[in-house]
Amino acid sequence: MLIHFIQIVFWNLATLPMAFLPTLTPHVTQLTDNLFNDERPVIANHTIFWQQADGVIISYDINRAYAHEFIQIPASSYFAIDAETMVWQQKENKQDFIYFASTENAGLYRIAAGGDLVQNPQIKRQRLTWCVSHNDEYILCLLNLKNQKIRRIHLNQSDQPATCLGSRFLAYSAIDQGQHQIKIMDIRNGNIKTISNPGFRNGKPFCQGMRVSWEAYDGHDYEIFCYDDYTGCTYRVTDNEFDDLNPRLSHDMLSWMQVNKHENNIALMELENMTLKFLKVNKLQGKYFTMDDDFVVWVNESGNNKRLQIYDITAQSYRQLANYDCSNAHPYLLNHLIVWQGFDGTDDEIFCCRLETTSD
Repeated sequence: MLIHFIQIVFWNLATLPMAFLPTLTPHVTQLTDNLFNDERPVIANHTIFWQQADGVIISYDINRAYAHEFIQIPASSYFAIDAETMVWQQKENKQDFIYFASTENAGLYRIAAGGDLVQNPQIKRQRLTWCVSHNDEYILCLLNLKNQKIRRIHLNQSDQPATCLGSRFLAYSAIDQGQHQIKIMDIRNGNIKTISNPGFRNGKPFCQGMRVSWEAYDGHDYEIFCYDDYTGCTYRVTDNEFDDLNPRLSHDMLSWMQVNKHENNIALMELENMTLKFLKVNKLQGKYFTMDDDFVVWVNESGNNKRLQIYDITAQSYRQLANYDCSNAHPYLLNHLIVWQGFDGTDDEIFCCRLETTSD
């Protein structure tokens, strides 16, 4: 499978001045107010990006409070951003391509995916990963954008792998001798090893730094496991009668959803001393749950509205963003800045808030 790099001329786009919009509270600011959907906001460095309904990606400079059209991609395309690079997928003449563009200069490139894309591409620290189906097998690809070297992992299995790209590892699910296992590839040297225990249906890994966490079905319900590369050990985090799902790591904290017949909770564990705390939630929208640094953010259902709830880990306190007129979704949290989309009854708009801890 050949990967072709094709540099394309980057077009100039008109700059769009953005007037200051009403501040909803001393902390929450509305960034858009128009007649079409603004969706899926993300943060990279000091810039917020989001996609309009026609596929145009808007770039908003936080320091200058200024927005402009960055690039236009197909309206249905998923995109991801990490630091200086934006990546998205696009189909042309029945062939899948991956495009990536620099957020700092005029570089726009595309590569042939090498098969039918079965997962959204991920990017982390100038490394790009994706998964394709080709000749009745799955192939994981990891591309170093700096030296254009690519590594491929051929998976002879019928189950589509779940993957997560971190700063140190590419973690993925794989079937090994009939067992559903979690494997990691060291992105520096390509070494691969199995980190999960046999006898469980392991899946959905999440990696951050030197740790990887995942959920595993033990025959009765789902439990949480974690691998620490500092010690080389894998340990079981939960052992109960509930479903423990969707683990997230941030520094020395691990969080996950705990689901039972009556309610959903967010579990928060400090990994150094293994202390466990359950956060109070009303009716959790599980896919809108995230954690970074000092905060956990999720979406609570309250009547017909979905509102953002925040837990300050340092202060051990709760707060709810007073964005009462919107049904909120897709929070993205990075370096104490949170962005999200909120439906105002007509269309989706973009909001942001700078979170402060007791130590700020």
